[in-house]
Amino acid sequence: MIEAPALPSQVATTLTALRTALDALPLDDDLPTPKAVEANFARRSLLNQTISRLRMDLQHLQELEPKAESLQRWLTVLQECHRDFAQKLLDAEDISDLRQRERTVDALRHSLHDISDGPERVGAHEFMRDILVHWFNDHQIVPLPNSGFFEGRGGLRSAEHRLATLMTEVSQARADVEYSLRSAKELS
Repeated sequence: MIEAPALPSQVATTLTALRTALDALPLDDDLPTPKAVEANFARRSLLNQTISRLRMDLQHLQELEPKAESLQRWLTVLQECHRDFAQKLLDAEDISDLRQRERTVDALRHSLHDISDGPERVGAHEFMRDILVHWFNDHQIVPLPNSGFFEGRGGLRSAEHRLATLMTEVSQARADVEYSLRSAKELS
């Protein structure tokens, strides 16, 4: 399998070779017979189709990869947050003031639920406990523009599922580029 970072440069090199092959084709008017014109047209069409397919396949892969990277970073944030809050929940048992302990435990349990499944929405806004908002702020996690922390990214469970699905799509898109690249190299 071709390494992912090498794909764009290999595609660029192959596209250049295909364009060179396309430019090297004779003009139809210079060909002696209708069969030669037909063969020239078929070759030109095949080269143009191959160039288009290779560009589209690479573009699709390049659209998916940043989404997967972004979702992976979000998932890492949620996993860290979940570990921190689970530990804080264990530590809350040591709080001597019963009322304070109950409030803290309640806030932590709600926050753990929000981390796992995403927060409730009130109107167009996410509703979550201050302790979770403070954690995000303390870790320089900012909400998405015109959105919230979770909107469009989801909680831990949905982010894991979406990432697994997206990684399958990335893998398939990479395989498509590799296949198109092999086919294109045969033509150039």
